[in-house]
Amino acid sequence: MRKIAILFALISIGLFSGCKSAGHVAASNKTLLSVDFPADAPLRYKLVSERQIELNFDPSGKLSKGKDAGQVQKINETLEMTVSYKALETSPSGYTTVEANFENVTASRSSMSGRSDGGKDAVQLLNGKSVKFEVSPAGNLAKTEELTTLINDIVKQAFGGKGGGIKDAEMSSDFIAMQWFFWDPISTIPRPAKGVGINDTWNSTVLAPTPMPMNLARSAAYTLAAVEPNDGKVAVINAKYSASKDLTARTWPFPYSGSFQMRGVFGFLRGYQVLSLDGTGTFKYSVEKGRLESMNQQYKVQMKAEMPFALGDASTTPMPNMVIDQKLSAELLK
Repeated sequence: MRKIAILFALISIGLFSGCKSAGHVAASNKTLLSVDFPADAPLRYKLVSERQIELNFDPSGKLSKGKDAGQVQKINETLEMTVSYKALETSPSGYTTVEANFENVTASRSSMSGRSDGGKDAVQLLNGKSVKFEVSPAGNLAKTEELTTLINDIVKQAFGGKGGGIKDAEMSSDFIAMQWFFWDPISTIPRPAKGVGINDTWNSTVLAPTPMPMNLARSAAYTLAAVEPNDGKVAVINAKYSASKDLTARTWPFPYSGSFQMRGVFGFLRGYQVLSLDGTGTFKYSVEKGRLESMNQQYKVQMKAEMPFALGDASTTPMPNMVIDQKLSAELLK
């Protein structure tokens, strides 16, 4: 029944897109990409987000006078988890209700000395949680209320201090970047019922997780690079990332509001300014099975931030350079 529903949905997509025929079979030089879930067993993935942050409080060297006076600080953050996606039912329109279960969720944070900050990241509250949402044959998410509520609940646990105005470091944006956009290279294909050809390119806007609440967006340019005969056909989609200023394209949750201060160094700094964002990604999809096999993304963000005016005149206060080296990955567990 699921395959019938998917074919029905793809036919509907083709008609809606202005195709002159039913269109669920792609042209000979095109590859049809869709998202499907097996009925007999859940799909299990290992998801990892790794971030290395380097802060240089004296890029000009004026304060340290050519010596290492502790002006450079390095921070490492890592989130690892196992996620299983279980198909519950498929509607006549082709949308599959999926139950996502989050297992083995661990998060760690350390300084350049290798010392852990000792705090428990609120994102670890994901461990053992499950949510339901819908996924279309084209990879679009629907009925995401449970997922959004879970994200909001995680972030609430990161606030403390008098009046709840101090926020601990947490990696919810990493979770959003991996889960909300899990099928993004498929869901953003302009006319999915027509398929895509080698070197075809399409665009999207995705979240770039950061150690501070910034709602930073990346422009993603996807390209179908190859279709490999590896255990059935495997579509290789490459991505090129750059900074985006398109506020209208941001569809993901931003679970922060009101006035608050970050605990630690990111609450000390002010006026964050993104100078550049560059990176690449590779996604491998099983064409026949309609599933993601693996994903790897890496990008680097160059930023500047101001120190508080109270520490000196704004015209002479040095602006620390900040470099964020980010990696995101997913692997289907056999």
